[in-house]
Amino acid sequence: MIKKTFILFVLFLSISIFFSPIISSYGNSIGSSNDIKKSMFAASPLINVVYEPLNESVIPNGGVYTIPLKVTINLAGKYADLQLKLLKNRKIPVELSIINAPSWCDAQIENSYLSITPESDNPEIAILKVSVNEKAPAFTQSRISIHATSSSIKGLIFKRVTDGERYFDVSFVNGYLSIINYEMEKSLYEIPVNSETKVPIKIKNLGNGPTVINIDIMEKPDTLYTSFPSSVQIYSPISGENAETEINLIVRPTNSFDNERLRLKFTPNHLGRPDLKGLPEIINVFFKDDGSHDENKDFFSKNASPIILITLGLGIVLFLVYRKKYKK
Repeated sequence: MIKKTFILFVLFLSISIFFSPIISSYGNSIGSSNDIKKSMFAASPLINVVYEPLNESVIPNGGVYTIPLKVTINLAGKYADLQLKLLKNRKIPVELSIINAPSWCDAQIENSYLSITPESDNPEIAILKVSVNEKAPAFTQSRISIHATSSSIKGLIFKRVTDGERYFDVSFVNGYLSIINYEMEKSLYEIPVNSETKVPIKIKNLGNGPTVINIDIMEKPDTLYTSFPSSVQIYSPISGENAETEINLIVRPTNSFDNERLRLKFTPNHLGRPDLKGLPEIINVFFKDDGSHDENKDFFSKNASPIILITLGLGIVLFLVYRKKYKK
């Protein structure tokens, strides 16, 4: 009786060992040495992640962009086919987590916990959601590092599938964002006729790329002569170079005037990509005659008669002196 019981125990133990999973030397397996001893015949999971790169750049402050992550699992090892049959479509738990992202990027994974049937052609989908702010350098690459882990599947005594892991990156290109700040000391200038006046305008680039700003006249009165640069180049603060500049509008009224307006349009675009334009800014500068020209005219008109009389008197005196001198 004891002999028969011992034979049945050995037979049961042999069958259990045979139908237990293996561990492959080339699989993405994790765990302690004790786990490995318990997983002599376990299959190793190979986690596959595929995604389609975005066909557009991610615009800073432009909202959230989604990148689907298609996840599948293959089993590796000498007894992988056998373990797959023993699993009977049992699913393997997989978790995706973000381990690194640029400081200018906000990244999250939606549906990060997945249950995956091994060797299935139908992937499970997790969604990576990304957005970037104005500190993301234009036309550079942002890289998100992700860690995928899978949990082991246990049999009656031994593991059928070991724990697994994989590290992978998801990359995309940062887009261009134009943010330009314009500052003026004042918008109304009282100026004299036939005198030049400088109107300073400070320009600051708050965007994420070097920018050219084109300046166009939208409205100019005929009484004003104007001079200013047609464009100005300004670097991004991200590059560490000077992101501020100042231009001067030179204005000179050619005739007397009342209230006039100079209307200018400032249109930014990327230095290397003129097709990428920012929102134009309209700047209005108002001018008013300070009245100094009229004061000069009034002074002459009020004092014209005395001046003429004094000039005439001086002329008569000089004439009499000249005449007396030559009579002698």
